[in-house]
Amino acid sequence: MEPAPPATVPFAVVPSLADRAIRTAEAQLARSPQAVEGYVALAVAYMRKAREVGDTESYLRAEAAVHRALALTTKLRGRAAYARLDPDGEA
Repeated sequence: MEPAPPATVPFAVVPSLADRAIRTAEAQLARSPQAVEGYVALAVAYMRKAREVGDTESYLRAEAAVHRALALTTKLRGRAAYARLDPDGEA
């Protein structure tokens, strides 16, 4: 009878700093989807990920996060400008 193979213990893959930053930014956006800072943090994290592993897909994800942040900024600035024109909210 052959001896049983040694038990293998799978090692845990430790997430990189970029992976943790991505998860943190995604959690922030889940709580506050209109937070421009969350999209900026997500873009920075994806850029870090791209540099860590040479993954060009991460650059595209970073770009998408930047575009979303810019769109939100434009939208928020438009609301602020409208509020200044109509401070009583009567229009």
